[in-house]
Amino acid sequence: MAGFPWWDHAEKDVKAKGIKCAVTPGLPSCPWEDTEESWTIYIFEHNAFVYVFEADVVAATQCGRYFKVAKDKYWAAWEALVAQYK
Repeated sequence: MAGFPWWDHAEKDVKAKGIKCAVTPGLPSCPWEDTEESWTIYIFEHNAFVYVFEADVVAATQCGRYFKVAKDKYWAAWEALVAQYK
């Protein structure tokens, strides 16, 4: 699972916004991106998978951690997280 080190009060946001809090993956040419003080994450969907790339630098061009997960498992994980805070 990816981390969001600068997402303060994530549990409150998930409880208040539900599945709207979920990160909707972008496309390979335009991934969903978040960059903070010392961290970057890119998330995109391609075919039946969601790809996640993380780095411990801002606006990374090379990623230190990456993985792919089946699209249905990605959304199931978000739904389980939301259910945990209902």
